[in-house]
Amino acid sequence: TDFVAKNAQFLELTNQITTHAQVNNLVDAEALASSTIDGQEFTTFLNEKIAVIGENLVARKVVNVEGPVVNGYVHLGKVGVILAAKCDEAAKEKTVELLKKVAMH
Repeated sequence: TDFVAKNAQFLELTNQITTHAQVNNLVDAEALASSTIDGQEFTTFLNEKIAVIGENLVARKVVNVEGPVVNGYVHLGKVGVILAAKCDEAAKEKTVELLKKVAMH
């Protein structure tokens, strides 16, 4: 819900899970579900957060986007796009800007 999406605890949880998935190179929801986070099985960790936040949460999709240049855009906090590209070192700054423009459309 919109109420939960703006909750500081929910936002911190999304950052924790995202960082955990990236650091541990978890490439799908199954790998995430079978992982350990903060010394707990992921499902136990998530269930404890659900009890605190008061909203049922499910981690359905996990995708790592990699590339020499990665950028994205989130529209109104609801719809997001992440893009990756390869380019010459000299073109990286312009490529970052281009990826954001593409993501916005």
